[in-house]
Amino acid sequence: MSKELELFSKLLQTAGVFKDSDLIEAVTCAKRLEIPLERALTMLKVASDRKLQPAITAKEMVAAGKISLEEAGRILRQASQHDMSFEDALSNRVTHDPSLHLSSGKVIHPLAEFLLASKLVTPDQLNQTVHKSQTMNLPLGKTLIVNRFISRWALGEVLNAAYLVKENLITQEQALNLLHDSIQHRISVFQVLFESGNYHIPSADAITLPELLCMADCLTEADCQDIQEHALVEKEGYTQIITKYKLVESTLVESAVSLLEMTGDYLKPFQAAEALKQVKVKKIPIYQAIAELKPPPQVPQPELRLGDLLVEAGIVSREAIEKVVAGQQRLPTQARIGKLLLAAHLIDDTNLYNALRCQSLFRAGIMSAQQTVTSLSCAHDEKLKLEDVFIQYGIYAPIRMQWNWQ
Repeated sequence: MSKELELFSKLLQTAGVFKDSDLIEAVTCAKRLEIPLERALTMLKVASDRKLQPAITAKEMVAAGKISLEEAGRILRQASQHDMSFEDALSNRVTHDPSLHLSSGKVIHPLAEFLLASKLVTPDQLNQTVHKSQTMNLPLGKTLIVNRFISRWALGEVLNAAYLVKENLITQEQALNLLHDSIQHRISVFQVLFESGNYHIPSADAITLPELLCMADCLTEADCQDIQEHALVEKEGYTQIITKYKLVESTLVESAVSLLEMTGDYLKPFQAAEALKQVKVKKIPIYQAIAELKPPPQVPQPELRLGDLLVEAGIVSREAIEKVVAGQQRLPTQARIGKLLLAAHLIDDTNLYNALRCQSLFRAGIMSAQQTVTSLSCAHDEKLKLEDVFIQYGIYAPIRMQWNWQ
């Protein structure tokens, strides 16, 4: 393969503007006929000359050493998404600096690149929303939803991607790719990471203050998103933001902070949330609320293995699981049991994924054993999405806590 052909194919692959199968066919054609890749693409009717022009410009700039291949691929993807020339996309590119700018010179929100790269909004919609949010003194995310430019779910995934970058868990480039997959397949960016084996579910002591307040019905999901956005923009802690914007009364915030410090070794998050609910409703001290928990924190939680959970939820019988496991040379792992049950057609993908999510939430202390079994059983019996079941039962399950095979 010639250097130019190799460079151009890598650039187009990085940008992801064509299907892999089309690109492979075009590269094969270009090598066989000894013609430029752009000509092969037009001959195969994969792209028109006009559509290829931004890519050709990008290739020339990379070859001249004016821009890196990775940066060119990212900008080319934006140019393709917004039907812009490469030069315009380059001048409008968003830098990695927290104070982002478009060519207009106006300061743009730190979520701008995520919103534009995922094609959730156009540059015009973004500029319009930025202006309106500044005029009305509202968070950008809330303004986007009010204007009906994006859904609350999509905003949540944009915030999740930004959170992962902020915590240095992934790079900006990885976050943009994750967000693209998330929006395309309508699954959480955390689930994309979980399934790739690059992210592990947080432990019980990793729950955040806004999440605890949501679990205790002191904040709404919309409030949580506003807090996440303020934290990105203002670079302040959650306690300061909640207090600054008076989202929760100060005494309740103090109680929540104290309970949060007890999660992990002493309290499970769902127990801390229940105690905080009682503090809010009954106006009692946190230690009285903890003392009134039923069962008390000292009572150990059951193990609730995957097979046990499926049996308790009425999805599979104990006899069926024992029959599947019998004859195995060694005790199957969680992953193996799930795969064995799938192979035996005793459960389907939805049952398995729901069971894994519920089990992971139970292990993280987000739900009690009873809530875990009841939620899974309801999702199975009533053919509901698990997230809808959580809403029905008033359970707040942080989206970043998905499932894994551990």
